[in-house]
Amino acid sequence: MAKLGLVVHEGREAAVVQADALGARLSSEGHEVRWLTDPGGADDLDLVVSLGGDGSILRAVNLLDGRPVPVLGVNFGQLGVVGRSDSAQSHSEAQRSVELTAQIQQFAPDVYGLVYDKALRGTHHDTLYQSGMFGVSKIHRRSDGLPKSLVLGSHEVTRDGRTAGEINVVLYNGAPYMYATAGGERHLIALEAGKPMRRKNRTTGYRWYRDYTIPCDPRINPELHTATFRLRLDTTTEDKNRKLHRAENLRLHPEGTPAFKNMITLRATSESLNSWIKNHQVPHRRVPVVGHARMRVHLLFQALYLNIRTTIARMLRTGQQLPFTT
Repeated sequence: MAKLGLVVHEGREAAVVQADALGARLSSEGHEVRWLTDPGGADDLDLVVSLGGDGSILRAVNLLDGRPVPVLGVNFGQLGVVGRSDSAQSHSEAQRSVELTAQIQQFAPDVYGLVYDKALRGTHHDTLYQSGMFGVSKIHRRSDGLPKSLVLGSHEVTRDGRTAGEINVVLYNGAPYMYATAGGERHLIALEAGKPMRRKNRTTGYRWYRDYTIPCDPRINPELHTATFRLRLDTTTEDKNRKLHRAENLRLHPEGTPAFKNMITLRATSESLNSWIKNHQVPHRRVPVVGHARMRVHLLFQALYLNIRTTIARMLRTGQQLPFTT
């Protein structure tokens, strides 16, 4: 079997994703795959694959250091990964839901988040963040079915107030990961999340942050173990200048975490008032009235009824005085 080396432009998401897929495919077929980071790893190679631009090819040549090994260049200089966009209607409905949630929070400060489907895009999450709330939704998938990912780049990590080094942060399926090279192979390792923080800004609303810790994983340089760094959760001005949408690929509660599992289950019972009407008012029909105008009036009064019941239940639970006697 062949021995292949990979030289990847880590600042280009498409190149990193393709390199991971290529390495996994070749390894499954019995080939030896190495991620080249220094000339010492280029011994006995049969082929080097460079994924990036002209600079990546030149770096591959330099890493070979005169060894007679062919280099195959895969150009990602003008390519990117773009997921399928939702329809304008889905986007409009999600935007309206975000706006209504912000209005509700003015009268119900206990409202902190919005559980929604994948129509909730990064711009909606940013709007919620600025209002002091957060969204709960899944990350969009690419055309090949894998979750979208984003390379954020290098971040400095510290321990006991001193710089411990730098890591390359990658967002995958809503959570931050770091790359580590061990045994000639590239590994994607999850970071340990701390408690989220939000800070009020006078002009743009709230900003959200979270501290992350590097785990004591044997594949990671021991000098980086337990080091921490603070990551901004909402999209920054620098992100916009780099044409990166952080909130599109990063979630306060990523899919698979206990908090996500607890909250996403609420969606099925809370997203549709029609479902409540069907189950409690008219078990054998979808709607009890005919016509758009009549249906809106019926839904309005059902919503008022539910809100009154909810308000009374909350007042009783918190020991408040009811405005009437029973």
